[in-house]
Amino acid sequence: MGGKTRTPQWVTCHEINGTPPPDMVPVNTCGVVGCINGRHYKWGSFHDMLASRRFKERRGSDNPNAKLTEDQVARWKAKDWGNGAEKGPESRKAGISIKTLNMILDGKAWQHVEPNARAGLEGDEF
Repeated sequence: MGGKTRTPQWVTCHEINGTPPPDMVPVNTCGVVGCINGRHYKWGSFHDMLASRRFKERRGSDNPNAKLTEDQVARWKAKDWGNGAEKGPESRKAGISIKTLNMILDGKAWQHVEPNARAGLEGDEF
């Protein structure tokens, strides 16, 4: 546009909200990462854009694509997996790969969740 390369967010925001004031960028208001719906954007400062990102946490079960809950992850972290034979059935039941389960157990994913001491108790199902 106008000889400049623009992001899809900028183009759709421009179509809905018109020409931006000087030094303004598109600020996402819906919180969906990668959204290009112009109605979900407004013109704001770069600081506004960074602030809007900061308050839209997308980790753990707050992520719209999450298949697990914090409680489930806490139980897995506290569980004694022995030889690991149960990992396959548990991961399939949750709809994740064994690699993802191993990343959780190694502390590379869901780092914010602490192990649950109640894990493994009789009748304590996932």
